[in-house]
Amino acid sequence: MDDMERKVLQKKLKALAGESRLAILAELRRRGRASVSVIAHAIDRSMTTASIHLAHLERQGIIERRQRGREVFYRLSIPQDEIVKRILQML
Repeated sequence: MDDMERKVLQKKLKALAGESRLAILAELRRRGRASVSVIAHAIDRSMTTASIHLAHLERQGIIERRQRGREVFYRLSIPQDEIVKRILQML
């Protein structure tokens, strides 16, 4: 693994770290897709906090965002790299 690959892996692992982000991923895995408000309620966090976590996961390519009208929906990004797939299987 070269330095660039190591840095990418480090960013992905950091994005996956933390109880709230893992809970978001578990919820999206279970539901397929969900709005910010549904996710916030499911993980017992404010919409603002959930949005911050969602934005971070999106920047790392772990989840995707789709807007329908005024509502924003998130789902797991496909394809996932092997590390992310393994972590999602554990949830």
